[in-house]
Amino acid sequence: MSETKEKKKSIMKKITSKFRGEKADELVLDTLSELKDIVSSMKVVFEEFEGGYEEQLEDERNAWQKIQSKLPKFLQTTQLKNDEHRLHRIKSNKNTLAELEDNFNKLELVLSSSTATIESISEAYVNTAIPGVRDDKALSELEKRMELVENNMSSSLGDINTQITLIKSALDNIAGQMDEHGVVLENIDDKINILDEKMDKAQNMLEKISKKLTGNRIIMLVIAGTATAVIAQKFLMN
Repeated sequence: MSETKEKKKSIMKKITSKFRGEKADELVLDTLSELKDIVSSMKVVFEEFEGGYEEQLEDERNAWQKIQSKLPKFLQTTQLKNDEHRLHRIKSNKNTLAELEDNFNKLELVLSSSTATIESISEAYVNTAIPGVRDDKALSELEKRMELVENNMSSSLGDINTQITLIKSALDNIAGQMDEHGVVLENIDDKINILDEKMDKAQNMLEKISKKLTGNRIIMLVIAGTATAVIAQKFLMN
């Protein structure tokens, strides 16, 4: 068995030991639903970013620029590289959000199943907490976040709140960049404001979860922290 599989197995054992037959309470399920709703709404916003930006580039570019966009980067102009890089970031963020949404859906399904085993719930938690490649580094970060939640609740919540603030700022910046490039997106400001309100609501629910920690609540905080960290990191990458 590879080191990565061994590490994942070890983390799943730690998660399993926290449940002790405990079922997810209503607040955990409601928080999961809120997080899923946020990710789903963000994915829709990024689909609009992508569609609007692609349409704008298609209208702006002449025949030669359209050919250049398909060529290796070293044959592209600086402006073309920048445009393609921005489009790639938007698509990458949309795909990450789509994977997170899928993982949340699977976790919700497992938690609502009366026949789900503790092991299957643990695996669903791990998969939800680590979107993308689940390598040693990602698993180690998950383990550290679990320890942080258990040992320093204030710091853990502070991290999540900081990441949510960064996400809000990044969404505004991306919308501003679209506007600067002449991309017209209908009611995008209203949609981002609604997302801000949803994130505020999720923050309040996570705060309530932290008041009385149980096995499921610890892992829900870990999932929230990991998801927001992944989103913030991708939104802010160069």
